[in-house]
Amino acid sequence: MAKFALPTNSKILKGKFYKDKTGSKNIKIVNVYRWNPDDGQNPRIDTFEVDMDNCGPKVLDILFKIKNEIDSSLTFRRSCAHGVCGSCAMNVDGINTLSCIKSHQDIKGELNIYPLPHLKVIKDLIGDLSNLYKQYESIQPWLKTSKQTQKKKKFFNLKMIDQSLTDIMNVYFAHVVQLHVRVTGGTAINILVPQYCYKPTDGLATVEMKKKKKD
Repeated sequence: MAKFALPTNSKILKGKFYKDKTGSKNIKIVNVYRWNPDDGQNPRIDTFEVDMDNCGPKVLDILFKIKNEIDSSLTFRRSCAHGVCGSCAMNVDGINTLSCIKSHQDIKGELNIYPLPHLKVIKDLIGDLSNLYKQYESIQPWLKTSKQTQKKKKFFNLKMIDQSLTDIMNVYFAHVVQLHVRVTGGTAINILVPQYCYKPTDGLATVEMKKKKKD
C-alpha cells in the first residue's frame, strides 16, 4: 500500500483561545484560520469569544472587531465592503462567499472562517492572486482597435483600473464560478478557473461584451 507523507508544517493545529472580557451574555464563538509564513510554525485555528451586542451584522464586521479590539495581528483583505470588488472573499462555514455581505446571523452555533480553499495562502485569510492576474492577462480583456498608429495597450494597472473593468474582474466570482465571457457574434471564451463550493443563486455569471465597430 502506498504511503503519503505531508509536509511537516501542513497540519493545522489548535491555536489560541481569546476569552471575552466584556462580560456580555451575547457571545459568538468564532474560529479563524491563522498562518504566518515568517514564524515557521504550523497553521492554527484561533478561537475568539466575540461580544455581539456591539458588533455589526456582517462577517466582515466580526473580523474588524477582532482586529481592532482583540488581536491586531489578524490579517485579511477588504476594500469596498459593498459586495462589488470581491476583495474580502473567503470561506465562511464551508461556503465561499463575500464576508462583507454575509450575515453572521444566518449561521447558528460557532462561526468558522478560512481563506479560499484553492488559493495559496500568503498570510491568515489572504490568498495569492498572482495566477488570477495571469489568467486575465492571457485572454487580454480589453477592447482593441484596428488603427496601427495607436499605442499598444498594456495589461491593466491595478492603481488606475477602470471601475467597469473592476466589476467584471470581481476576484470572488472569478475564482469560485466558471466565468463565461461571451462576445456577441463571436465564439464563447472560457476563463480557465475551477469551480468550488460556491452555491450560486442566479446561475453562472455571464458578461456580454459587444464588438467594437471597425473604424
